[in-house]
Amino acid sequence: MQHQRGAAGRSWVVLLSLRRELRGLSQTTAAYVRLARLASWQGLPQEEHVTAYDNHGELGRNLPEQRQAVDRIVGAYVRRALSARRPA
Repeated sequence: MQHQRGAAGRSWVVLLSLRRELRGLSQTTAAYVRLARLASWQGLPQEEHVTAYDNHGELGRNLPEQRQAVDRIVGAYVRRALSARRPA
């Protein structure tokens, strides 16, 4: 029983840490960060030199049942990132 409580406590610490990390981000960016974190936990980390679209393809190949969700999150993230770069 003690082991179960310890694991539950660590889970809460991880969730609170992620929530704090996402504070102040747009919903789109927060969704992308959560996607990247979950992918990393599943053994699919994004290398620093890989673009969001390249990583998107890798995730889609490895998680075909989640392809539509990955498409929506990455597409929204890239559109937001590119719109922020456009001059006014």
